[in-house]
Order: sequence, then structure tokens, then C-alpha cells
Amino acid sequence: MLIRQKNRRHPRREGVALLEFVAVLPLYILLILGVWEGGRLFHAMQITSNSAREGARLAARGDGSNDIYHNQPLSSPANIRATVLDYITNSDSKIVTTGIIIDIKKVTGGVETDVDPSDKTQVTQLDQLRVRVTVPYDNFRWSINVPRLIGVNSLVGTVDTRCLLDQPFTLDPTVPVW
Repeated sequence: MLIRQKNRRHPRREGVALLEFVAVLPLYILLILGVWEGGRLFHAMQITSNSAREGARLAARGDGSNDIYHNQPLSSPANIRATVLDYITNSDSKIVTTGIIIDIKKVTGGVETDVDPSDKTQVTQLDQLRVRVTVPYDNFRWSINVPRLIGVNSLVGTVDTRCLLDQPFTLDPTVPVW
């Protein structure tokens, strides 16, 4: 037979939920900031690699004709740098462009040398070209006052491509006679 105690005293639990909330809140905020910072890191990596791809696309052309936007030869290092910086700035207007390093190299037998892809004396068809864009991660951070949650100092986007310069050919101007 069960006997119920009607006057059973329960311990008072007032404020326990508030205490649990206060204990868990810093961890929850840290988790939210970590996800946010991880998303910014992924976004920054995409921008960096895509800007390197844009620079490599121009370098591969080996074109000496003028760009209408920058008034420089299309494949010149100055125009490649301007295009990469434009891509980064247009991707996110809050990104600071100071400290960005843009390298344009010709790779021969594993050795990198500086090259001007618009100068046809420096490149030939199917030469391997490498465009490397290095951006300090602080340029992408959404707030300098928030402590860095991810131990990344700089982001590097590297693209290897082949020079698509056309080989010169001669055209016989005489009309064939049958």
C-alpha cells in the first residue's frame, strides 16, 4: 500500500534557469562568433582565389592591346594587378587593399622568374604562368576589435595557367588560280 505524504517539502529552485543561462551564454556567443568568423574566412578564400584566377586569365592572353578601363596593355603586370585589386574591391567594398601582394611568374623547370606576359619576347605559346595573390587576413576581418578566433595570418590564391599566345603565321596574299 502506498502512502502519500501531502506536506512533502520540495527544495526551492528559483533562479536556477537564470544561472544556467548565464553559465552557457558565453559559450553560445563564442560558438556564434566562431561560425561567423569561419564563414568570413571561407568568403575571403573564395575572393582571393577568384581574384588570382582573373589575373591568370589576363596573363594567359599574352595580349599587348590596350585595356579600355586601365589604359594599359591587357596582359601587362600593372593591368593584371589593377584587375585583381578591382575584383577584390568589387567583391566586398569593406576590404582594405593595402598589403596585398600580387606575383606574376613564368615557371620553367620548377624555377619561377618575373615576367611581363604582354611582352612577346618574354613569353611564348604554352609557357607556364603562375599568378599568386597574397592578402593579409586582417584586410577581411569584420572588426579589428574582436579577438582573432582563427589562427590565419594571410590568404594565398595561386593559379597556374598556360600562355595562350598565338603563334605568328604568314598569309600568302596571292589568289590561287585553278
